[in-house]
Amino acid sequence: MPLSKKLLKKLIILAIIPAFLLVTLLESRSNAAIGNGTTKIGHITYAKGQVLVRTKGKWTILKNTPWPIYATDRVVTKSGRASITLVDGGVVRMNIDTSLRLIRKEVSKGLFSSKKNNSTEVNVLVGNVWFQIKLKRGKNIQFRTPAMTAAIRGTEGDFFVGMNGQTNLDLKSGKTDNSGNFTTLPGTTDTKSGSKLSPSNKRFLNSRQIKAVDSAVQQQLIAQRSAEKSLQLKQMAVDELAKANGTEQSRARAARATINAEVARSNTAEAKARAYMSVISEAIGTTETLGDFEGLNLAGNSIELARKSMAMAIEQNQKVRTMAESANYTAGAALTSILSSLISTMAYSTDAYSASVRAYSMVTLSYSAMDISVAKQAEAIANKIQEDIKNIETLRKAISAMLTQVSEGITSDKEQA
Repeated sequence: MPLSKKLLKKLIILAIIPAFLLVTLLESRSNAAIGNGTTKIGHITYAKGQVLVRTKGKWTILKNTPWPIYATDRVVTKSGRASITLVDGGVVRMNIDTSLRLIRKEVSKGLFSSKKNNSTEVNVLVGNVWFQIKLKRGKNIQFRTPAMTAAIRGTEGDFFVGMNGQTNLDLKSGKTDNSGNFTTLPGTTDTKSGSKLSPSNKRFLNSRQIKAVDSAVQQQLIAQRSAEKSLQLKQMAVDELAKANGTEQSRARAARATINAEVARSNTAEAKARAYMSVISEAIGTTETLGDFEGLNLAGNSIELARKSMAMAIEQNQKVRTMAESANYTAGAALTSILSSLISTMAYSTDAYSASVRAYSMVTLSYSAMDISVAKQAEAIANKIQEDIKNIETLRKAISAMLTQVSEGITSDKEQA
């Protein structure tokens, strides 16, 4: 017996809502995994030229200031300069061709005290920075390069860090407690806002760490463009549904528009997953530059789980595209609607695996900065997301089986007719 339009519509709604609710929960957990993003370290108060920023695990080309800076964020100037005001007291100015990361660490209040303070640490990976620190009471700020560490005690000076990590500290006033290998030659920092910008050095641009940053930025831009296209196709699907007047032809157009929108959503989920993986790769390079191999070891399991989730996101998206291609050979609004529901549930799986990659990228960022407490919180959330993924996969398979049976029933009825 053929399915009524009303029953078919109910089946499609029942197929989509449970998966949608689960993915909404999963996305909220993925956002919660960005625990380190809640700790504000300062603001970029000035930027000129090309300045790139990784904020809460996403890269962007800086266009406006002030721009908030959170724990584990990273700032890179190419042919550009930037000034960062720290909440703990002080200013850091970045010259061209400079890369730094800002993190929070717990430090002991004293030898006989079990209490700890949060300390801001500025990791200068390469380039030239000028600093002027006026610590607020009870606050600590230290600078770290691949070669040395300097605890600041109310100081003005500048660092120059070469591509090989060799560090020069020119202390103009105040005191620092230093450890590691460095020189103390007079600096030549030029971070004045009005001075002319020079082109980036090719060696800097071609370095492994900057190429990793460029790749992460490009992947983020691809994800953004994909998301914009997805929104456009979603609106087109909504418009087609609104125009559907009950005829076979109008319902088929609406169903195909929905399929196009779902494919775009799945493509966006894969693009986002690739962007999150590129952040992991870039963060690994940063950690290796600083020699924080303990952090890499702690993040090892999360990195592997992120890679597996990435592979599953690609696999699910490929299935979505293949199913969408088969819809081109499907006749009739009923079967096309069934296919659109199947594709929608499969796209939710791509979303789920993308959210998993995002969560594990935040775990990796936290461990690489040795922010252990935040890393463990993010890790717990990431593990819950894995449980959600299993539920979504179980639901997807059940819905797919149900809709396949309905599809076969419609085909059989048509053949008998």
